[in-house]
Amino acid sequence: MRASNPQRLHTSHSVSPFIRRSLLLLLTISILTAPLAAQTDQDTKRATAERLVNEVGQLRNEGSEESLQRAIQKLAAAQPLFHALNDSSGEALTLLARGFLYDALGEKQKALDYYNQALPVFRAIGDRGGEAMTLVNIAYSEREIGKLDDALAHIEASIAILESLRTKIGSQELRSSFFATVQGYYEFYIDLLMRLHKQQPTAGYDGKALQASERARARGLLELLTEAGADIRQGVDPKLVERERSLQQQLNARAQQQIQLLSGPHTQAQAAASAKEIERLTTEFQQVETQIRQTSPRYAALTQPQPLTLAEIQTQVLDADTLLLEYALGTDHSYLWTVTPTAITSYELPKRAEIEIAAREFYESVHTSPQEAANGAAAKDDLGGERQ
Repeated sequence: MRASNPQRLHTSHSVSPFIRRSLLLLLTISILTAPLAAQTDQDTKRATAERLVNEVGQLRNEGSEESLQRAIQKLAAAQPLFHALNDSSGEALTLLARGFLYDALGEKQKALDYYNQALPVFRAIGDRGGEAMTLVNIAYSEREIGKLDDALAHIEASIAILESLRTKIGSQELRSSFFATVQGYYEFYIDLLMRLHKQQPTAGYDGKALQASERARARGLLELLTEAGADIRQGVDPKLVERERSLQQQLNARAQQQIQLLSGPHTQAQAAASAKEIERLTTEFQQVETQIRQTSPRYAALTQPQPLTLAEIQTQVLDADTLLLEYALGTDHSYLWTVTPTAITSYELPKRAEIEIAAREFYESVHTSPQEAANGAAAKDDLGGERQ
C-alpha cells in the first residue's frame, strides 16, 4: 500500500530485510572497488555519482513515499554518469536499486522492468552475487503479482548461484552474513512452494517444500560445524586441503579482477584471457574437490549434503509405526509437514514471531515451580498489576 502522507512506509510485505542489507552491501562494494582515475572530468563524474548514491541511502532510510521518489530521481541522475565512466557494475547497481525502490513503493511492474535491465549487465561482467540478488528480487515481485511459476524458476536459479559461491567465502564474518542471506532465500523458496501447493494440491509442491526445508537444515548444520571449528576435513591429505585453499583464494582474486575489468573499458582479448584463466582455475579446483571427496566420504557428505526426497524418506526412513513431523518457521507464515510411509499432510502455522512467543511462555511455565509462580503473582499484586 502506498502512503498518502510523508510517513515511514512499511514494506516488509514486499522486500525482506536481508535483501535490503545485501543491496546496500553491493552498493558499498561498488564504490569501494571503483577504479581510481586522475583528476579529470571522469573523476568529477565519479565523485558526483558516488555522492548521489550516498544520498540515496539517506533518503531510503527516511522511508517516506516522498523520500523514495527523490531517491529514484537521484539514481536516474547517477546511472548515465556510471555509463559515461564505462562502469558497468555501478550502472547495474543503480538499475537494481531503482527496481528495489519501486518495489518498496508497491509498483511491482516498474520494479520488474528495472530488475530485468540489471540482470544482463551483471551477467555480462560476471558478477554472480549481483546476478543472484537480481534474480531473488525478480522472484519477490513476481510472487506479489501472482506469477508463481516464474518466481519459482528465478528463486531456484538464485539459490543455485549462492550455493556455488558458498565455498569461495573465507572470512567467518562474511560467511555468517552469507549464511543468513541463504537462509532467507530458502525461507522464501519454501513459502513459494507452499503457495503453489495451495493452488495445485496434487502437483507435489508440498513434498518439494519439505525437501527444501531439509536442504536448509543441512546447510545450517554445516555452517554450525564450521563456526564451531570442527575439522570436517579430518582424514583428507593435508596437501590437497592446502591446494584447495590456495585455488579458492586465486579464484576469488581473479573473479574480482574480472568484474573490475569488464565493468570498465577493455578489449575482447583482455576479456577472453580473463575468462580463460578463471576457467583453468575452476577446472583445477573441481579436480582437487573430486580427489578430496574420493579420499574422504565423510567430508563429501558434510560439504555436499544430498537431502532425501519425499519418496526416499517414506521408503528408507519411515515404517508403519513411525510418523515424521517437520516444521519451518517463516516471517509471514510457518509450515508443518506430517509424513507417513504412504502420505504427506501439510499445515500452515502462524508466523515465527508468534510461535516463538508462545514457545517461550510454555517453556517458562514448565520450568517455573509452584512457589516461584506464587511469589511472582504476589509481587505483581504488590505492584498493582492485574491477574489475567
